[in-house]
Amino acid sequence: MGRSALILILAAAACSSKDAPPVIGPQRPDGGTPCQAGDSTCRGNLRCVNRNCVPTCPGDAGCPSGSYCEGPAYPEDVCAPLSPIACAKTFDCPDPQTCFGGLCASGQPRADGGYQLCVLNAGADDGCGPDAVCIVQGQNVCAGYPACGQDGGCPQGDIGSACNDGKNPDGGQLIPGKMRICLLGFCTLPSDCPPTSNACFRATLRKPYGYCNFGLTGSQCFTKADCFNSGACTGADGGLEDGGTPGTCG
Repeated sequence: MGRSALILILAAAACSSKDAPPVIGPQRPDGGTPCQAGDSTCRGNLRCVNRNCVPTCPGDAGCPSGSYCEGPAYPEDVCAPLSPIACAKTFDCPDPQTCFGGLCASGQPRADGGYQLCVLNAGADDGCGPDAVCIVQGQNVCAGYPACGQDGGCPQGDIGSACNDGKNPDGGQLIPGKMRICLLGFCTLPSDCPPTSNACFRATLRKPYGYCNFGLTGSQCFTKADCFNSGACTGADGGLEDGGTPGTCG
């Protein structure tokens, strides 16, 4: 091959590579610039919520199209999507969130930036930020959850979820001191649960929320009807309305 022919081939290859349109696959939703909870990644009127920078709306000052002002939160009001994303895989969620139980969630350090374990079932004193709740995932960790929809709706996910807003008899939150977020695994109505569950099971009247009942071995129960995917209900003493103690499906 002559020198001039080689030059023509190389030039054609360069033009082909330069002029070809880039291959672009499906994109993850845009939830805002990724950020680390508690740091200063977000600038101006943006705040880090569930690991994404979101606009603030102090005094219900207005939010971008497709979002609403979530309401009182710490350190100030923030904007949230009109409807939270229901996910089946992590690619359905904004980066760096992951799909956890059907919700776009994020792992976070403690609110003070430390790496000590958070405290389970401690409400607003669990050590996590107002957009996160302490859960067990190998060890106690803070899990950031998405904001509820404007209508209070949350994805049912794999085990159900309920909005942390106005569910108490006094109109208060399920977990006082946390933001208006979807609480994974909580329910107040059967509609908070996926189709594989037959009810929102409450073990006590002292709490305004329960957990979706799947009737499996080891699930709590008051009657055999609560154990529709297992055997009998054993060890129950009374029922919910009379302050009884639940038993176990087995």
